[in-house]
Amino acid sequence: MFLPDSGRVEVTDTLRPRARALTGRGDSVAAQVYWSSLDTAIVAVVDSATGVTVAKAVGTGRLQARVGTLRTNPQSVVVLAPLDSASAAGPVRDTV
Repeated sequence: MFLPDSGRVEVTDTLRPRARALTGRGDSVAAQVYWSSLDTAIVAVVDSATGVTVAKAVGTGRLQARVGTLRTNPQSVVVLAPLDSASAAGPVRDTV
């Protein structure tokens, strides 16, 4: 299982995780991978077949991939506030 950008995404952005099924020997297998969110208030899987996921709220959500009855360990997705919503922590002064 691979999460782009180390699993970091901003609120309302999408994430497209990737995974591939392997045999016990580590060889790739042609199998459909399905995705689910374990924290739907933070990240929501829009399409379980492709894994397209939308970040809904700031926090840490978890995604899990599965093939048949085999599931991956949950992977953390960190949802950050949009950069355009940053504000100063204290008074700001402009000088000319």
